[in-house]
Amino acid sequence: MNNECTINISNTKMKNLIYVVVATVLLTALSSCGGKESNGPIPSVSLIMESDYKWKQEVISVIDVREAENIGFAKGLEEGEALIDVLLDAALGEKAVPTYHPFFGAEYPLTVEELHEKAGTRLDTTWVPSPEPPYLLEPVASEEVFDRSTVVKYYVKENWYYSDDENIAAKEIIGIIAVIEVFDFNNNFKGNKPLFSVQMDEVKDILWNANVVDLEVDGNEVSYLDAFKNGNYSASIKQGHPKTNNKVALFTIDLPQEEERISEDIVWTQDVWSEMDLIEGQNVGFAYPESDDLFRKSLIKVIVDGVKENESIEIYENGVLGELMSRDEFNEITGSQIDTIILEKDMVKGEAKGMIVEEPWDYSMVEKFRIKEKWYFNSDKEVVEKRIVAFCPLEAAYDADEEFMGYRPLFWVCMNDLREVFSNSYIYEVEDISVPRTYQYIFMNRLFDSEILDGAKYKKPVVKIERDQV
Repeated sequence: MNNECTINISNTKMKNLIYVVVATVLLTALSSCGGKESNGPIPSVSLIMESDYKWKQEVISVIDVREAENIGFAKGLEEGEALIDVLLDAALGEKAVPTYHPFFGAEYPLTVEELHEKAGTRLDTTWVPSPEPPYLLEPVASEEVFDRSTVVKYYVKENWYYSDDENIAAKEIIGIIAVIEVFDFNNNFKGNKPLFSVQMDEVKDILWNANVVDLEVDGNEVSYLDAFKNGNYSASIKQGHPKTNNKVALFTIDLPQEEERISEDIVWTQDVWSEMDLIEGQNVGFAYPESDDLFRKSLIKVIVDGVKENESIEIYENGVLGELMSRDEFNEITGSQIDTIILEKDMVKGEAKGMIVEEPWDYSMVEKFRIKEKWYFNSDKEVVEKRIVAFCPLEAAYDADEEFMGYRPLFWVCMNDLREVFSNSYIYEVEDISVPRTYQYIFMNRLFDSEILDGAKYKKPVVKIERDQV
């Protein structure tokens, strides 16, 4: 009797267990049908402990969705399954996932209007002639929808960590940047243009609940989050990124700056003057943009604005860093000019009528820079090391008949005073518009062309450095 009861109870438990299993399978199958959010709750993501590593380096990888291994990132565009769909639908939809400037990250969040301007629906006005005389131009509102298929690349911002002691490495993805390619009117490739960025920790749930089209591992679909975590894509390291190949030491304080050190191995120094012509191919970026964009200015604009905004920056008279120039003199050179325009002339009385106008200083007239440098000979390395000391903008001068007269030096300003300004100012690069680099980076790495000036007044004799001067 007891045995029969035990068997009946066991059979009941077994039936209940089977019902639970079947119900679980059915619910799982139903939950996986037709919804982006089909992968369940996001798994916990283990954080990298910086204390386990000695070095950290920021690296940008480039994913081209036209490559065979990455084609799934672009497939399903019409069904909203491509990566650009997943990101933009989340940003412009009800979830309102934050987006940011492509390179300056969380420091510069984009508004919904700014995101629409870059990669959404944009309102525009087209001027067309009226169908009836006098055929005046009339505004016609138009709506332009961003073509998401033009996003053919993604920049993946990563932090790479390395432990010298354990000889182990790890990397962590911190952001994703959507990129389009830019062409001129003749359909010649000009460069890559980043549109917006997202932070990985803010989109990981979105990426977890969306799968890469036609990508499977061991017969299972792969979410975008898993694809990024496990490297299920083909990518190349982007060269030219400001932080690429520059490891940042963790837990190291007050490292001396290389450019400020003069070691006992240096046996002589020499002052050298050169001129940088902004018309030269490698230097044209220093002259642009002619009008400021959100983050970039021309070199002369960076220097003038930096001097005006920082009272601690000293300006020197024309000459070799001689007398200090007053702020009034500086503002007179770089400020607006008062002029009188003749409107008409009274032929009877012989009197001219004019109007006083204020004309802003033309920054574009600065076409060259004179640069003072110190060159050192390091006997230990057997190399000549160079350090920029100061800059002098040269303004093109013309007479009343618009005949070119030469270049007029305006003022001198020291490199040491400009370091902070240069570190926070970005150059317009014609060859590669995708990676903004600071003026500090450009000058520290000597990414410019200059010609050494001839003549006794520009050359100094070699100066021997005594040991007590080091």
